[in-house]
Amino acid sequence: MSTSCLLKDYDLVEKDVRQLYDSRLRLAILDALGEGPMRLADLRREVDANAPNTSYKAKDLEEVGLIMRENGEYKLTDYGRAMRSRLAGTLRFATAYRKFDRFWQAHHLKGIPDELWADIGLLSNAELIENTQTEPNKVVDIVMRVLAECNGFKGVICCMSEDYFKMCMGVLERGHTINAIFASGLSDVFTKELRHYTDEAIKTGRFNVWFADGVDFAYIVTQDSMILSFFLAGKLDHFDWSWKMYGHDPDCVEWGNKMYEHYKKNSELTRLEDLL
Repeated sequence: MSTSCLLKDYDLVEKDVRQLYDSRLRLAILDALGEGPMRLADLRREVDANAPNTSYKAKDLEEVGLIMRENGEYKLTDYGRAMRSRLAGTLRFATAYRKFDRFWQAHHLKGIPDELWADIGLLSNAELIENTQTEPNKVVDIVMRVLAECNGFKGVICCMSEDYFKMCMGVLERGHTINAIFASGLSDVFTKELRHYTDEAIKTGRFNVWFADGVDFAYIVTQDSMILSFFLAGKLDHFDWSWKMYGHDPDCVEWGNKMYEHYKKNSELTRLEDLL
């Protein structure tokens, strides 16, 4: 038998939850009052409903303690403010999943820790970039543009190609710093296949490398953008170079920085010189 408290908690607050999720108008009222107290005339205009309906639905929210009426104005209670904030996060999570469900379902997502998976609402304003027959190099073009314009980047990287290392060298040669966490199995790439680039990177003194276990995806985060990519679902020998998530707003950058810090605390800083 499950030890989860989910259903017990639901039984306790079922009426509160139903008042919100069973009615778009009630949710609109809760949201509108987040901007501050309102009289009925102003509130009904804000939620685009007639006065009787707005008053009736507002009374429902009063009954469960989410809003109150004082001096002729409706306003959120402390409980209502907290509930509004929580609901916003839940809806943003669902939006980010539903908006990109084809992308999520096509890829291996085990590398995303639970706390950051629950926070994918921060990615709701991202976009998907995918190679097509008419734009066969769309993905690499955007990656090249981001790296050409960035002031350094942080990243978690599960695979490394010569073309990608060349783009990284461009960042270093412009005087910027790269902080990258690599999958443990990639140490041979630096000492063998890409040894020439490794030597050049060492000379800059600005290529900081960590190694960590369990890295099975790739992303970079710059001062104003993030690019995220994965292996195909069920095919850990097939990295998907042709389809990535690209975000260029503060929320996406925040999510990328959180991911970097999560992996950094579980990784080991390595001097590339010590690998050679």
